[in-house]
Amino acid sequence: MKKHKLKSYLKLGILLFGISILITNCEKEDVNVVEDNSTANPSISFKRINESEFLSNKKAKEQLKAFNNNSVSNINILARTVYNPTYDFTVDTDYANYLEYGNYHSYTFSVIRDEVNNNLIENFVLNLQNDGTYSLNLY
Repeated sequence: MKKHKLKSYLKLGILLFGISILITNCEKEDVNVVEDNSTANPSISFKRINESEFLSNKKAKEQLKAFNNNSVSNINILARTVYNPTYDFTVDTDYANYLEYGNYHSYTFSVIRDEVNNNLIENFVLNLQNDGTYSLNLY
């Protein structure tokens, strides 16, 4: 009978010990989070814009015209595309991805080629430079 009582007390002790360990390990820790909402760290904003929003930026519109060799015959207004025969690709200007970070912003357009390569995705990007002009890049 003493062995039975000893086993019962031992089981009860192990159970209480296990519960106490479980309770102490599941306590919520106090963490102090410091939020810095200063203007020194600007946030990144991203949005999809349509052609009319892009065309409201006169400098970017002029850079795209310069890329198009100032040839109005290469601009397809109904399809909203710009074709450059020198580089042999078409820029879809129907929609663009607009990225802004502080004083910097860029426009990213889809590129369409006559020869389809399923393994390749190309984008035409206008990046704002420090002097206010845009660099034109194909990625």
